[in-house]
Amino acid sequence: MSGSRDAVYEGEVSGRVARHGVEEFGFDVDTGVTVEYAFRVRSGPNADVVVVDAANMATWRAGTATSYYSHLSALDVRDASRSGSLPAGEYVVAVDNTAMGQARPPLTGSDDAAAVVFDLRYVVSR
Repeated sequence: MSGSRDAVYEGEVSGRVARHGVEEFGFDVDTGVTVEYAFRVRSGPNADVVVVDAANMATWRAGTATSYYSHLSALDVRDASRSGSLPAGEYVVAVDNTAMGQARPPLTGSDDAAAVVFDLRYVVSR
């Protein structure tokens, strides 16, 4: 992660995603920027980290397959780092603990056992 002076936007969050839940983090991209993030599951099952444009997020929420930016997405992971560019627009990083992507949360057990506890840091820089 750069964390340099040229950061246009920088976010760092930790949270919990319930079994069969999704946490979303939105951001805007201007032309000529790079998006990068680091993701780590602190406890719970693997998760999918999916980067989609805002228009396709509604489709993802509805449980329908949709287009996502594969070069910035990481499926069925415990930790991942990605970096790349996107066209100007509105985007969402979704930490997905559903069966929508490749990760599969346990079907039985308590919510705590199947929850994803995560750290996510992302930077949009010029």
